[in-house]
Amino acid sequence: MNLPAEIGKRQIIDAIKEHPQIGEILDRYGIGCTNCSIGTCLVESVVTVHMLGEATEAEIEREIVAYLEAAQQSADTPAKAVCPQNAGTE
Repeated sequence: MNLPAEIGKRQIIDAIKEHPQIGEILDRYGIGCTNCSIGTCLVESVVTVHMLGEATEAEIEREIVAYLEAAQQSADTPAKAVCPQNAGTE
C-alpha cells in the first residue's frame, strides 16, 4: 500500500487507537485488526498480508487516504465562533 509515511510505518494497533475509522474500513473488508491482541503489523503491509488482490487493496488504500485527508482538513479548519445570542440566526 502507498500510504502517507506517518501512518503507513505505524503499528496497526496504534493507528487504530488514534484513528478508529481505519479499523472500521479494514473490518468492512474482513480484515480483523480491531480484534487482534498483538497488532504489531505495519499499517502499510496489513492489507497485503491478507492477499485480497490488487483491486481490493487499492480500494482500501483509497478509503484510508480519503479518511486521513478529511481528518486532516477537519483538524486544520478552525471552529467557527458563534455568539450564543445569535445562535440559530444565521
